[in-house]
Amino acid sequence: MKKIKLLTLTSAMFLMLISILSCSDDHSDPPDTSLPVVTISAPGENSFTDMGDNLEIRASITDNNLGDIKMQIKSATDSVLFDKVYNAHEKSNFAINETWTVPRLGTIPTEISIHISAEDHAKNKGVASRIVSVFP
Repeated sequence: MKKIKLLTLTSAMFLMLISILSCSDDHSDPPDTSLPVVTISAPGENSFTDMGDNLEIRASITDNNLGDIKMQIKSATDSVLFDKVYNAHEKSNFAINETWTVPRLGTIPTEISIHISAEDHAKNKGVASRIVSVFP
């Protein structure tokens, strides 16, 4: 009787092992190849401001699994005037709402550029930029 129980238990374990080993991972998710979408809503296209004024910066970022978002403001000579990293991990929507005081950049009109980049957890990167004219 003990031999029959042992044989039945061994057979059941053998069948379970075969069924586990024969399973394949056909249900895995496809790789994420979608870029995050970065939209700058302010300042608008062809905007201008004066040195010393407050510049409103608004942007929205969407993706299925965001990571870090970076905003940089650069002078016409490519010097970094403002640099900030936002933690948007595991979010699908993120908003940037910044008020930045434009520094004195000289005595003649110049331009600044606003660059916003977003990277998701699959290392896909979306970017948007905006040029703003700055007057003394």
